[in-house]
Amino acid sequence: MARTLIVMVLLLAGFPAKADQCDRIVADLIAQTPGLQLDKRMPAEGADIVYLKHPQAVAISIFCPVPPLPSLALSADWLQDPAPPAYFQLIGKLGSVLTGVSAHAISTGAIACEKRALAAKGEEGNVEFSGIRFQCQAFEHAGGGTTLLLAPAANTIPPG
Repeated sequence: MARTLIVMVLLLAGFPAKADQCDRIVADLIAQTPGLQLDKRMPAEGADIVYLKHPQAVAISIFCPVPPLPSLALSADWLQDPAPPAYFQLIGKLGSVLTGVSAHAISTGAIACEKRALAAKGEEGNVEFSGIRFQCQAFEHAGGGTTLLLAPAANTIPPG
């Protein structure tokens, strides 16, 4: 019983550190990205999700890791056809702050993922580029749109 209690205390002690790390990352993103604003933060299974607002995306979310999610992830949506260069520049900027990979490489991978999804019958694409895994959905019907998720490739959970 005492051993179980010690393990639980040690596990729970890690959560504030993760929250503090997530707070620092979100603060860095906001400080380095003009127009980016905090919307809300919600705990979810496997991640704390931080919702952000920016004029160049309909929705932006940062997934801060809580086990089993092994690393940060970024999600961004654009719901008009086609996604403008500013959308990909924003993804590049945010992805670079999160991963340390250049903004140009992040933007290039995001564009490649969108192109792959647009060409695919199922409107979904997966690309690994510069150590980042991109998963996206893009479509041209109903006004078009692009949804993109990116995370470090070595730390992502394989698609199920």
